[in-house]
Amino acid sequence: MDGSRFDEVTRSLVSSGSRRRLLGGFVGGILGAMGAGRVSAETCRDDERMCREHVNCCSGHCAPKDERGRRLCVSSRDFYVSAFAGRDRIGLPTGIVLRSSQPVTITAVDAGATCGGLYGSCKAGPNGNYPTTDRNALAPNLVVYSQIARVGSGPWVFVGEGPTVVSGTGQLFLAYNDGAYSDNAGGFVATVTFQ
Repeated sequence: MDGSRFDEVTRSLVSSGSRRRLLGGFVGGILGAMGAGRVSAETCRDDERMCREHVNCCSGHCAPKDERGRRLCVSSRDFYVSAFAGRDRIGLPTGIVLRSSQPVTITAVDAGATCGGLYGSCKAGPNGNYPTTDRNALAPNLVVYSQIARVGSGPWVFVGEGPTVVSGTGQLFLAYNDGAYSDNAGGFVATVTFQ
């Protein structure tokens, strides 16, 4: 570009607006290139703060609407997993949808889970009746009467008392691993913690 053309372009930039607007556009362009406007650790919301989507939260999880219609950031959620969860061969849908880059940790405590039938009356807790398996169970290769989980259409995995890290892409399901649910009672309380 020759000198006279450069002078002409410069004059057109200055005459079409103020220098302040030109500087603002320049600074805005630089900040946009640097990623300003994205949620970062400095701007994300802590637990119990209102959110609209997962990226608003430091934990990466914006819970479904509560009884007051609010969505709040949470770092963990508790679920009551009945000893009947799995009877439908689907399990308890948690409403938590995992992305491949966001594993969760699951722990479980006993909430009076009991069973009967093939192996006699039991009160095994989330770890189940180790090392027994049941070919009729929801997950026949995993410990019977135990807390299990799956993500999306993936395979069931043993959770037990945990902590157990579960990952994958899709909705998280929890279940009680049994083959005959009709004689069950109680369940487990599972805590899902977002990492």
